[in-house]
Amino acid sequence: MHTTLTLPHPVRIFNQWLSASTCQFPGAPAHCKVTFSEDAMSEGTIASYECERGFELLGPARRLCGANGKWTPDGIPFCGELFFAIDLIE
Repeated sequence: MHTTLTLPHPVRIFNQWLSASTCQFPGAPAHCKVTFSEDAMSEGTIASYECERGFELLGPARRLCGANGKWTPDGIPFCGELFFAIDLIE
């Protein structure tokens, strides 16, 4: 049986602070930098994704840590390599 506990405020249990909701690290694709709006990944924190030069972000640029401890939207974005076509003029 699985029980979910929702806390109205941070509570200290066994020498650790538990908050109402905390999200796990949302993942970072290759060739990508992830920054967070808050140091603690708690409800309301925004994860922002940015690709390295030469790569394009495919998927959401931002994800939100929800009250249920999950990031939305679902799925980790990824960075695809950009390919440039060059027309040769003779």
